[in-house]
Amino acid sequence: MKKLLLIAILALAPIVHAQLVPQTQLEQDLSAIARAANGTTYYGQLLVQSLNAAHAAVWSLPDDRLIAVLNHLGPEAVTGLVALQSATATALNQSLDAAGDAGPRAVVQPGRDFSWNGATVVLVPLPVAEPPTE
Repeated sequence: MKKLLLIAILALAPIVHAQLVPQTQLEQDLSAIARAANGTTYYGQLLVQSLNAAHAAVWSLPDDRLIAVLNHLGPEAVTGLVALQSATATALNQSLDAAGDAGPRAVVQPGRDFSWNGATVVLVPLPVAEPPTE
């Protein structure tokens, strides 16, 4: 959140500067381009947060609830949602990379491995951490 606030402040800095210091037309044009670029990465990071929150809302559910949700939606809808999440995250991440943004990235993959047995979802069990051996 601090980074987003800093980005917002930096995005507004050229506006304040332009109002306080007379600028040539070229300087005004360059400031406008810089504001647009800063706004793009700022809103891109907001989209990353939103997309990742939606991803977590699904994939952080306990197994029994996740299975119930995925079975209720069915294979076709779940496949479509996973493809949409992946395509959106990939495009957003590529845009932020191209802009040189070093902030967080959107999650591309589903939060759990799973398969379908007909119309019933089968979750791949999470690995169990073994106690350290002495």
